Amino acid sequence: MMLTNDLKEFEREFQNHNVFIIGGIEKDFIKNSIRKIYTLVDSKETDIRILDAETADFEEIKNACFTTTFFQSRKIVHIKKLNVIGISDNEKNAVDKNLVKNIIEIVKSLPDDTVLLITVELPLDLNNQLCKVVQEIGVVADYTWSKQDLPNYVDKMLNKNGKKIGKAEINYFLDAINYSQDYVKSEVDKLIDVSINEEKITNEMIDSIVTRTVESNVFKMVDSIGRKDAQSAISILTNLINQNEPILKILTMITRQFRLLYLLKSIEERNRNISEEEALKKLGLDLKRRFILRNLRTQNQKFSKNELVKCLNLCLETDFNIKSGKNSDGNLAMELLILNICK
Repeated sequence: MMLTNDLKEFEREFQNHNVFIIGGIEKDFIKNSIRKIYTLVDSKETDIRILDAETADFEEIKNACFTTTFFQSRKIVHIKKLNVIGISDNEKNAVDKNLVKNIIEIVKSLPDDTVLLITVELPLDLNNQLCKVVQEIGVVADYTWSKQDLPNYVDKMLNKNGKKIGKAEINYFLDAINYSQDYVKSEVDKLIDVSINEEKITNEMIDSIVTRTVESNVFKMVDSIGRKDAQSAISILTNLINQNEPILKILTMITRQFRLLYLLKSIEERNRNISEEEALKKLGLDLKRRFILRNLRTQNQKFSKNELVKCLNLCLETDFNIKSGKNSDGNLAMELLILNICK
């Protein structure tokens, strides 16, 4: 009867339960937890049945859970890739929902000699009914962290490997990857490798290894435009092009950034005391991404409302010129856009 994102807590409590859901982004934690559960059954008397939720039908899962074990004292049924109970951009179809409903019935009537393990390759949707049921009678381990948890997580990972990093550098690092949980561990591992002869992590090290997202680079580009630094903005554009990012995708994101800046300036003109939550709602942004709002507010100080209107009009004109063939060289069109905005 537990919900956790802490491996040590899981290891202290797992022996007292026989139903588990494990998911998240920390693959090592997931592997260690699965390994621990497999030790619940003595190796000489083990009956482990592994099913892939993407290919197994409900009858196979049901039979695996309820078939009697004649020569083993206990058995483990491991349902892999039940990603329908994870957080994803994909729609959950009716078949998946029906499968989850049927698995809930299995969980409620699971034989005493059976350990049911469900693993998910995504952060868990803790509002899913199956997760709620298992929290009441077993263990749900979601090895995923909120934005607030990530600075401590990064600090601990680096300290564990003999590295030191300041708060400012942690924030710089997390901003560079837009607080993306998917990238945190791989990018920290790169930091450890690149600093092999150094104890302290610096911004220069971070710049040398971090695979910056398009969104992060576009923000930096617009920041350079706000300073009228066309050379820096064009350098960032060139890097994005060299990374094979489509020109129209880059243009769309630049236009979106200017649109958000304009909307925010208009919103705050009407209500200077507007809360972060209300501002995010009006901008159509995820309420969990408050750092984006703070970055927008900082960046907005570099532009007047009339300048933002000019930027948006130039973006729309560039979009038309590229799509209509008036300017068939998209790279040149984007460079001209930056030069014109920075005038």
